[in-house]
Amino acid sequence: MIYGVGKNHGFQQGNQRTAWACARYFIHLNGYDVRQSVDAEINNGWQLKLAKLVEALMSDDSVFDELVLSIGVMLVPVGR
Repeated sequence: MIYGVGKNHGFQQGNQRTAWACARYFIHLNGYDVRQSVDAEINNGWQLKLAKLVEALMSDDSVFDELVLSIGVMLVPVGR
């Protein structure tokens, strides 16, 4: 989802943010949420890492596996 929406360049700006929002919605529709830390410092680091990976994916397909692993460890079933 992130790759397809982000690479499509449907907007002049905000393609990566839109891609991430679509991915989170897709994850939620499939019964999961992306777990965020209650610690603001950890949460900011997590968001920065994912943002950099999404940005890198738009120009280099080799980070795809790293992005998948980074998101995968943060998935929790909805309601937990």
